[in-house]
Amino acid sequence: MEWIVWTIGAVAFIFFGIPLIKYILSRLWVYIRLWGLRITKRAFVVFRHPFSLWAFHRSKHADVMVVCGRKGYLIKFGGSFKRGTRIEADTPTAWRFRRYWRSVGPLSAPMITEVFVRTKTMPFDLAKDTVMLKSKIHADVLLDDISAVYMLTPKPLSIVANDGERRELSNGDSFFGMTLYTAKRFFKVCRGHLPESLSKEEKRIIKESFRKL
Repeated sequence: MEWIVWTIGAVAFIFFGIPLIKYILSRLWVYIRLWGLRITKRAFVVFRHPFSLWAFHRSKHADVMVVCGRKGYLIKFGGSFKRGTRIEADTPTAWRFRRYWRSVGPLSAPMITEVFVRTKTMPFDLAKDTVMLKSKIHADVLLDDISAVYMLTPKPLSIVANDGERRELSNGDSFFGMTLYTAKRFFKVCRGHLPESLSKEEKRIIKESFRKL
């Protein structure tokens, strides 16, 4: 009887435990890198919902604001996208997931077989958040720009948008008023800005405005 319990536990760990650990580690890496940006003064980071890094928080609001130089990025962390997942975005809140099983034959290219399709609602409205934040911050702090970023962690196989025109999306592409980035690509964008420190008053205004969203 005991071996049955151990077998069930092993199977559950393989199918659920390992993916969960990989997911937590990928989000933890994002958390560490964001704090690394803050420590090196390459960016000013403000967390609205720190637990969103662990996917405990799912609201339509932004999770993090990062200011690189004089440019602000309002960030919403994406869901747990697995490799081999095709995401079809029809509206800002409805994403259709297509999971693919990828195998390589001895004499053929990688073969893709569809496994399942399901629709998942993701409530976010970063475009509205960005407008609200601009109206609050630009009155007292002159940033060059504030843009919305939907961060994909980890990177899925592919994304297709159906917002009037079916098109493949990748890093840096615009989608419903947002820019899609993987964490790795976003950090490269931040490093491309010249470090410029904000005054204490500017930091105070940014923190207060962001937390009132």
